[in-house]
Amino acid sequence: RGLYQRKHFYLDVSRTLCQPETKLRIETQYFYMDVSTLSNSNISFQLQAQRVEKFLLHTNEPFNFTATPSQPQYYEYIFPEGINSVIVKVTSPLAFPCTVISIQDILCPVYDLDNNVEFIGMYQTMTEKAAITVQKKDFPRSSFFVVVVVKTEDEACGGRLRYYPITPEEQPIQGNRSKLLTVTVTPAISSELYVGSVLFCLGVFLSFYLLTFVISCIEQWRQQKKGGLLTAVIGTSPDEKASLL
Repeated sequence: RGLYQRKHFYLDVSRTLCQPETKLRIETQYFYMDVSTLSNSNISFQLQAQRVEKFLLHTNEPFNFTATPSQPQYYEYIFPEGINSVIVKVTSPLAFPCTVISIQDILCPVYDLDNNVEFIGMYQTMTEKAAITVQKKDFPRSSFFVVVVVKTEDEACGGRLRYYPITPEEQPIQGNRSKLLTVTVTPAISSELYVGSVLFCLGVFLSFYLLTFVISCIEQWRQQKKGGLLTAVIGTSPDEKASLL
């Protein structure tokens, strides 16, 4: 990004650990955490590991959570029996900060950072509303991750670029980059219902064409009958005309 890179300052950082494919969910797992700093003085910090209690999304059940650029979130949705397509809807009362919604397969690692969330799966930038249609046939495990990443800048959503000082010592004014979101997964229209709707519309149009054809035939028959009657009247004698009249 040039000589003077844009720096962002956050007091809290969190990441959700991905479940390895070769490990069972009931098996105890261990991990190591490395913390480093470029500061010349000692930095105190607090490290906390906690279980994500609400990780699964359910059909037609809104789920509320908060995300920041330093605290991306992702959750899992499993297709129930009988549902082959769903719509993932994400809403927020705030237009900014700009957010990226991504649909990814159940793979580790999860791409949940601003610089890699667009590398895999389907994604969509959003301000207040977003919706992505997901089909079951595209995911071998019949499940997927809904990844939410709050961007550090709002240019991707049409927002203005914030002021960044030239001097490295001066910190930029970032404002509040926290965003409250609601995710709702609803069943999409089924193929049977879609085909039925298309056939119904075709039936309505065909009925109009059929009605028009029938009316045209009746009108043509009436015109022919009227013309034949006039021809018969013109070709008869005066006495016959009088009798016809």
